[in-house]
Amino acid sequence: MTNELIALMFIIVNFSLVVLSYKLFGRKGLYAYIAMSVIAANIQVAKTITIFGITATLGNTMFSGIFLATDLLSEKYGKKAAMTAVFIGFFMQLSFLSFCKSYPPFLFSCILCIFLFSGFINKMIKF
Repeated sequence: MTNELIALMFIIVNFSLVVLSYKLFGRKGLYAYIAMSVIAANIQVAKTITIFGITATLGNTMFSGIFLATDLLSEKYGKKAAMTAVFIGFFMQLSFLSFCKSYPPFLFSCILCIFLFSGFINKMIKF
């Protein structure tokens, strides 16, 4: 199987899971999807592939699904629901990294600050 087919399969499955979790469980389903995706993305980030000449990780597709889920929450339920999703993702990231204990303390705190800051910026900017 080529890398492009693997990436396409991951993208289709990822976005299908976002839609399925929203249709079956609504807001709570998207919250659960975000929590699961943060952990899966941290595991999948170790697999590097080349797609159409661009080096990427499989975790990139999981984070695009998280972005879609937070946008759905923001559009349908408002800013407060989207911020709750960001905090759930932040907590899951913190929990996952603290359980793994694979990052030095400085790098660990930088990753958490970047994750939290990007979530705030994502919800503050309106197009």
